Amino acid sequence: MVKAVSAIRSDQRKASLRWIIMATLLGFGYPIVKYFEIRWNVAHGIHGETGVFYTVYYYLTLTHLVHVSWGLMGLIWIAIRTGVGTYSSQNYNGLEAAALYWHTTDIIWLVIFPFFYILR
Repeated sequence: MVKAVSAIRSDQRKASLRWIIMATLLGFGYPIVKYFEIRWNVAHGIHGETGVFYTVYYYLTLTHLVHVSWGLMGLIWIAIRTGVGTYSSQNYNGLEAAALYWHTTDIIWLVIFPFFYILR
């Protein structure tokens, strides 16, 4: 999304749109991974009532999933608006706001990830 904002600042709308689409496609990786991970966990008897660790784990990762879902909807909206020419080098506030939200969600995940995948 940083590349999308940079491209729109240079009036490269098509390049910006490509970066937004790439961010959106990569963003769908998280829900897909979560689906298979939770499915595997449940099949092996690991659910929210297994223990405190898994209760907190599901709470945080599913809360993050909600925020990623909102972010993906925002990116799709921004992609549509970029595609129809709403944003330009003089007016890209909406695109920049979506990028800030998206990267804030990334930063939060960078805090959650070590707790549940590395320190475990």
